[in-house]
Amino acid sequence: MNVLVAEDEKDIRNLLKLELEQEGYCVFAAKDGIEAIDFIQNKAIDLAVLDVMMPRLDGFNLLRKIRQTSNIPV
Repeated sequence: MNVLVAEDEKDIRNLLKLELEQEGYCVFAAKDGIEAIDFIQNKAIDLAVLDVMMPRLDGFNLLRKIRQTSNIPV
């Protein structure tokens, strides 16, 4: 299962990535909403974990963009 983690805080992003990988998930980590959109467009993402407060594109607006083109669980 491919999981996208969108989190601007590097330490939190890395911790979530590590924990999910230890559980057997393939994790893509984005530092902001714009990078997350790129992953969603170019990878087969099965689940997304989003931070709300991120630079460039926050979690709420990212969710709106995801919902326009996908039904990925968030």
